[in-house]
Amino acid sequence: MKDYELVVIYKPEITDENLPSTIEGMSKFIGDRGGAVTEVNRWGRRKLAYSIKGAAEGSYVFTRFKGEAKLLLALESNLKMSEAVLRHLLIRTEKPPAPAPAVPAPAPAPQGPQVQQSPPSQPAEPAKSEPS
Repeated sequence: MKDYELVVIYKPEITDENLPSTIEGMSKFIGDRGGAVTEVNRWGRRKLAYSIKGAAEGSYVFTRFKGEAKLLLALESNLKMSEAVLRHLLIRTEKPPAPAPAVPAPAPAPQGPQVQQSPPSQPAEPAKSEPS
């Protein structure tokens, strides 16, 4: 079995209460077809860079799993037909997986004016005048 990573963006209509059962259904789908889910990481609801199928935001879920080629065909088909999925990306990983990257929370907006300090400049040399 080979290692794969899957990122799914679910429609905003899938509430935070319903998302765990949707994720569990995806994990069960993979398990029923001979795959093994090794990690699931919810990245949360994020604003999309551009509208996808009329949605401005979606819930991101990262899944790492092991599986065979026949599983991938069924999974791709299922994701494309699912009404809950806005977009997905499925890739095969070449090396053993590292822990999933944590998505940091957005940084708070700075308070007050920002003053940028420049390094101290060299004193200017006096201008030399040319003889006339």
